[in-house]
Amino acid sequence: MSSQHDVPSTADARPGMGRMAGSSIAGHGAGPWITDFLNAACYRRPVEERDVDDLRLAFAIVTTYWDARARDRRLGATDLRAFHRAFWPHRIGTERSGRGLLHRHELLDGAARHTPEGVAFTRAAIEDVRAAVARRDAPFGDYGQEPR
Repeated sequence: MSSQHDVPSTADARPGMGRMAGSSIAGHGAGPWITDFLNAACYRRPVEERDVDDLRLAFAIVTTYWDARARDRRLGATDLRAFHRAFWPHRIGTERSGRGLLHRHELLDGAARHTPEGVAFTRAAIEDVRAAVARRDAPFGDYGQEPR
């Protein structure tokens, strides 16, 4: 018969507590907002509407952001601002998404805002949205670029 005392532990672990190897990319200040982000992508939905691919996508967004912007440190409360800029419009627009939920297209849209190209486009659009869109769409032969 097995008991909790049969679990191997190291000297610095409390007796009876399991110990995980490795470390987290999330510091103490990031735990609540990362949990909320993952919940919005999957767990806050009714069970029959949950899709593990949405959870995987949300997790990939967090890890990609960390790899690109914070690789030399753990994510913290200071990283929350970037996620709010990218994903908050979707979460408060109840006509587009249930309050507090993020659907796949919203995850993809928000993720694009974290790329260097997305950040540059946002900055350019603040100055002149028409010119920013024209530069963005020019390589694709956008019909809006043709003379009228």
